[in-house]
Amino acid sequence: MIGLAYRTLFPRAVFYFAGVLFPAFVLGGAGFVSAETDGLDAPYELVEYPSAETLRDFVARHLDDPDLWPTVLKINNVASPADLKPGTIVRMPVTQVRLADDALSTSLDAIQQATAEGARLFAPQEIGTAIENREVAVDRRGEGEWRDVVEFSDVATVQANEAFEISLEQRDRAAEALITDIQGQVEGRDPTEAAWSDQTLDDVLVEFERLRTLSNSTTQVTFRDLSRLRLNPNSNATIQRMRSDPLTGKEVTKVSLASGDFYALLNQLSDQDSFEIDVPGIKTTTESNDFWIKNDIDSARFVNFDAESLDILAGGQQVSLGLDEGVVIMSDGSTAKTEALDRALLIAPLDKDEVYGTSVDLAWEIFPDAAGYRLEVAGDSSFNRMLASEWGLTSTGFTPENLTPDRPCRRR
Repeated sequence: MIGLAYRTLFPRAVFYFAGVLFPAFVLGGAGFVSAETDGLDAPYELVEYPSAETLRDFVARHLDDPDLWPTVLKINNVASPADLKPGTIVRMPVTQVRLADDALSTSLDAIQQATAEGARLFAPQEIGTAIENREVAVDRRGEGEWRDVVEFSDVATVQANEAFEISLEQRDRAAEALITDIQGQVEGRDPTEAAWSDQTLDDVLVEFERLRTLSNSTTQVTFRDLSRLRLNPNSNATIQRMRSDPLTGKEVTKVSLASGDFYALLNQLSDQDSFEIDVPGIKTTTESNDFWIKNDIDSARFVNFDAESLDILAGGQQVSLGLDEGVVIMSDGSTAKTEALDRALLIAPLDKDEVYGTSVDLAWEIFPDAAGYRLEVAGDSSFNRMLASEWGLTSTGFTPENLTPDRPCRRR
């Protein structure tokens, strides 16, 4: 088609972590230990064993876990539940169980948080060791070794937090884009360079790289998700942000247009993707996959070619563009909304016509309201392999040359 221009697992005895050796302490079950500051060394609570309650229910009421009854018998040097008579004073590790369970809960929360951020993928060693140490802590709890429970749980928490940080860093990683078409002279400057240099086909672009087209020159930038920007003649843009999350597939892209114009064709923008356009003094958000933006000294122009909205905030005014709607925003903040022009009708050659030679004469009907025409010819249906790109044609015909015989061409 021809479009119009301006479509305006550690041993249990010892654990080694970060240069510190942690011996596995065993808390004796018999006798009282005087504690001044360590809750794990606090005296056990003395509770009379009732006659109308089973041992499991008794333990559950005081320790919130009926399965700790063997531990209670061990602490009190009782061989079996049948030996525990009503009226017996039972030592209960209430404070110790609470501290141990708090530590286990904290480590579990940290492991789950890291796992949710992709730690099994990005930090498998760290999260694996955290899980193993927490499993040791759980085993120690069943044995009534409360200090072990807390220490192994605390180590697991530290490791899980480390896995969390690693995962965040790996997920929020810089992505790359490629220059997939160049017509004429195109220059670029990455953040480490002091001067502009010529860009070539398939050059890799990074975050904060600037790109400019000279007169009669265009270029196409293709992002990881196959979204494309076509920068038209005399344009200057900066790719401010390219981020890719390999876990969710989320792509975040931000492009700043200092001057000139570009056409954007996004790859079915979804809720997982974000594309931002930065035009000085104007905030733009888009659900649209197909739009054009031009920024001049005295105005900015936006045209939406998609049914999804293109939302613009300028000078306190909100403008939402629907399908085939455009707006001109003047430097003073005033806006003028308009409809986009329709496409011109191609009259030669017709669709699926065979043309012999290495050039083809294209012609289209005149469109009375057009200030100019935009023409693109490509060697593929996705318009990634450009053969000709013309902007601002004032006549109703053009002849692309140096085409390859026996290869289909597409025009729009």
